[in-house]
Amino acid sequence: MQNRKSYYVALFGIMLATIFAAMTLDRALSIVIPIGIAWFCLTVTLSFAFMKDKWWIAVFAGLSFGLASLVTAPMGGKYVFLDPRISVLTRVISMTFAYFVYKFVSFLGRDADNRKTAQYVALSLGAFFGVCANTATVLPALVLWGGKDSVVALFESIAVINFIPELVIATLAVPPIVLGVRKAMHFGIDGKSDKFAEA
Repeated sequence: MQNRKSYYVALFGIMLATIFAAMTLDRALSIVIPIGIAWFCLTVTLSFAFMKDKWWIAVFAGLSFGLASLVTAPMGGKYVFLDPRISVLTRVISMTFAYFVYKFVSFLGRDADNRKTAQYVALSLGAFFGVCANTATVLPALVLWGGKDSVVALFESIAVINFIPELVIATLAVPPIVLGVRKAMHFGIDGKSDKFAEA
C-alpha cells in the first residue's frame, strides 16, 4: 500500500514538472511566434491523461495544465490566464472530456482483433476531441471573463494559425507516446495494469 502511495506521488510530481516544462516551452515560443500556442503542453497533458486507465489521472493532468497556464501566464503576456476560471477550470473539463471520449472509443473497439490498432484509434480520437474541447471551453471563458481585449486577441490568435497545428500535433503524437510509455512502464496495452506500482 505504501509503495502504491509513493508511486502515485512520484507519478504526479513527474506529471506536474513535465507539464510545467512543456507550458514554459510553449510560452517561450509564443514570444517568438506572436500567437498563443499550446502545442507541446496539450500533447504532453493528453499523453498523461491517457497513460493509465483512471479518470482521476486525467483530471489531475487537466489541473496540472491549468496551474501551469496560470503560473506562466505573465511570461508570454497572457495576463487573462491569471483568472483560474479561464486557465484551470477549462483544462480540467477538457482533459476529463478527452478521457471519456477515449474510454468510449476503447469500449467500442474492445472486441477488435488487433488491440494495439484499436488503442491507437481510441487515443487518436481522444486527443483530437481533447484539443477541440480545450478550444471549445477556453474561447467561451475568454468571452465571458476575459474582457474586451482578450476577445479581440482571441480571434487574432486562434482560427487556423493556432487550432489546426495543436489538433494535428496532438492527434499524431499522443498515441505513439502513450503506447510507448505503457509498454516501458508495464501498464499493458490498454493502461489497466498496475504491475509497475506493485513492483
